[in-house]
Amino acid sequence: YMDWRIKLLKEEKYSDIFVDTYQFEPPLGWKDIVENLVHYIHWHNKVHNTEIKIWRCVKESGGLRFHIDTQGFGREGLEEIFGAIQFAEMMANSTCEMCGSSGELHKFHMSNGLELTTLCYKHFQGVAGVETID
Repeated sequence: YMDWRIKLLKEEKYSDIFVDTYQFEPPLGWKDIVENLVHYIHWHNKVHNTEIKIWRCVKESGGLRFHIDTQGFGREGLEEIFGAIQFAEMMANSTCEMCGSSGELHKFHMSNGLELTTLCYKHFQGVAGVETID
């Protein structure tokens, strides 16, 4: 069994997108969101003759964060990419990072500080000391 992230990183058609990736650690629950965004970036590169590369894709501050390389392209030509990334990040904020079901952003206190996480009702129930963020 190969981890879905490794499988995606090794997929030949996406090799140009992941050539400079240094961190790719999105949670399993966001798999569909991430895969769809990667597919969209691949499509955008082909249709618009761009060379967008993904540097980093992680859970950060309870949400999904994508960092890309747009070197050589003016920002005005990349509104679609930035819009797609923002949409994916917003979708992750309402999707359980554990299972992909509908979820909410929660905070809980750890010994080393505050942790933010997006969980569905089922996965939220098993965590002690968690508060829902309004």
